[in-house]
Amino acid sequence: MGLQQGCNSCVREDGKWMAQYIPAHLRRYPFVLGNKGNGADFFIMADIRGLDSGFEGEPVFPEDGNWKDGVLGRAEQFLVSFERELSATHEVMRPLQEADVLVSKTMTLSRADEVVARVSNVSVLDPDRVAALDDATLAAWVRSGLMQLVTLHIESQRNWERLG
Repeated sequence: MGLQQGCNSCVREDGKWMAQYIPAHLRRYPFVLGNKGNGADFFIMADIRGLDSGFEGEPVFPEDGNWKDGVLGRAEQFLVSFERELSATHEVMRPLQEADVLVSKTMTLSRADEVVARVSNVSVLDPDRVAALDDATLAAWVRSGLMQLVTLHIESQRNWERLG
């Protein structure tokens, strides 16, 4: 969780999370959905090592057998929501890909005029390509709310500076 080897930008040495946001990919651990192959049916899988942490907590399989009210039920709700949001993200990306406004960049992070890290093949929106779109496409994006996301993404690229 950092750009320099051996340095974690989000977790202190005592294990406390420091970042304001915990990515959903981490929050779902140790569970993940497995696809039954048809794109619509899933099953819950778990990394067994993550279930046997040595800490006290709620049992994964309650004695009363009602798993929907416990850890697995909450995991199922979270994973299904995660999958829905992932699918929605793919749908949002479709018009951006079709309009060819995404470019691959190498992000260079520096601190005090020293290059700290380079991250290659990062897909970002190109503001010039967005500005060059025809009026009909821009109007459709404004009406659908996509333009607001485009603007937020372009502004969020400044967050790379904080990582350095």
